[in-house]
Amino acid sequence: MILKAHEWSTKNDFKSGLSITKGYLGFIYHTQGDYLSGIDFYQKSISFNRKNDFQLNLAIDLGNYGYLLDDLEDPRALNFFHESIAIYKKNKQANDAAYLYSYIGQYYSKKGMADSAIVQIQHGLSNAEEPSIKSTLKRNLAEVMANQGDFDKALELINESVFISKGNNHVTDLKRAYLYKTSICIEMKRFEAAQECLNELRALKGIDSDNDPKGALNQKQLSARLAFHFKDYKTAYDHISSAYRLRDDLYNEELVDILKRKSIEFEYQEKSARDSVKTLEEIEIRELKYQANIKAEETGKYFLVGSIISLLLIVGLITRSFIKNKRNTRIIKEQNESLGVKNKEIIDSINYAKSFNRSFCLQKLT
Repeated sequence: MILKAHEWSTKNDFKSGLSITKGYLGFIYHTQGDYLSGIDFYQKSISFNRKNDFQLNLAIDLGNYGYLLDDLEDPRALNFFHESIAIYKKNKQANDAAYLYSYIGQYYSKKGMADSAIVQIQHGLSNAEEPSIKSTLKRNLAEVMANQGDFDKALELINESVFISKGNNHVTDLKRAYLYKTSICIEMKRFEAAQECLNELRALKGIDSDNDPKGALNQKQLSARLAFHFKDYKTAYDHISSAYRLRDDLYNEELVDILKRKSIEFEYQEKSARDSVKTLEEIEIRELKYQANIKAEETGKYFLVGSIISLLLIVGLITRSFIKNKRNTRIIKEQNESLGVKNKEIIDSINYAKSFNRSFCLQKLT
């Protein structure tokens, strides 16, 4: 069905469908133990979702791809886990981020870094809201405690995981919890309790080797150990033979080398793509800055020209006003001078008239 959906989405260029089906096919091949096909589809899906900005689907693919690399004991798995968590947090997907913390905890646990593993798992528990994720985190924490030799604490945590899975009716989580509880009970030499757990697991039809080959391998190994303890050597031999066949399929050294080379090539391609994008972004930023500087310079020129024109206009107005005032002052001065001359002539005429009048009067008297 998924293949058909993928083919239809490819034919019709349905990007949302391709975004989901590519990663889903990678997950299916991965869980079935076909790591080569899983890597191929994961890488295609990661590139596609990164290019088309399908953020949440990209986060899912990054987390699953990191889990596959972790199966191959590739330390670069951490880079994909952390990138996935960053996207989930950015999109406020706390449960999904919590689940990724369980992966990181498992990674540190396998490296013998128990303290770091506990910190990561506890961080996941503080963010987890869904029962299924809480069950997974408690199971992972139980594994860390068991690796440290604290089997009582490990058994307490795995019982909590079983209780949550039963209440949530999540069969896959319950199978995994019973599987690990069986392992803890064997380590504590509680073989009857271990056998009861294994019986509970078988009642759930056990771990499907097609869907979970690693879980099926662990179930075969634990079954062989219990059968050997109860001196059922034939059953022990059958289980261990099946376990070896599963292990050979899962951990073929030549295949692991091929897978690691493909993952390294993909990481190089991803880095080259990111560097190319970064370079293009830097060129674009430089171009924008250059255009902004040009625009600023042009604006400055316009402002300077405008300022000069305004200044010239102001100077012209002041000069014109000065010349006009000067001309008016000259006209007023000339008018004043003219009035002064006329005034003197009038006064002289009056004085002459007075003098003539006196002379006329004196002559008349004599």
